[in-house]
Amino acid sequence: MEAGARCSKKLRSAGADNNGEAPVAVTTTGAAEDVDGIDLISELPDELLGEIIYLLPIKEGARTSILAHRWCHLWRSVPLNLDCRKLGWPFQQRRDFVAGLVRGYLGPVHRFITGQVDWIVAPPPRNDWLMSPAFDRLQELSFVFQRPRSDLPWRTFRFSPTLRVLKLKRCNLHDDTTQ
Repeated sequence: MEAGARCSKKLRSAGADNNGEAPVAVTTTGAAEDVDGIDLISELPDELLGEIIYLLPIKEGARTSILAHRWCHLWRSVPLNLDCRKLGWPFQQRRDFVAGLVRGYLGPVHRFITGQVDWIVAPPPRNDWLMSPAFDRLQELSFVFQRPRSDLPWRTFRFSPTLRVLKLKRCNLHDDTTQ
């Protein structure tokens, strides 16, 4: 074993691989777990790290900002895929969370999905965050209204130049609003 290499002992449990014999201590150098203490992920360029963070669910993406100071600004600037269906909070908490997130967010929101839209269509100023520049390049929007035959809020039409996917449930679209 090399000088300065970390040693660790692991117990191999009794089972098929050791024919039912007592557990055996196995000594390793730890080279697979720690490549000389180098953080290889942080050596990647910002563009690649941003792509990795983009592919993570929002909760996991936010957690990466705890890993290193460098990751914090990356998380706040990658395109955001915000799926509020997975937030099991009452509507006021969801609204406040989204408003706070978008207020301090530097990157664009690409996807915005919500299971209940009534908290979004609240009268201003409670939903002014929907007019945030972060939503300027929104590509996917999904609303589910609680009340049948609700009218689509006029603010959603500001996204029409960039939208690729629009999913609406229990919503009225009047002829004059779609022209």
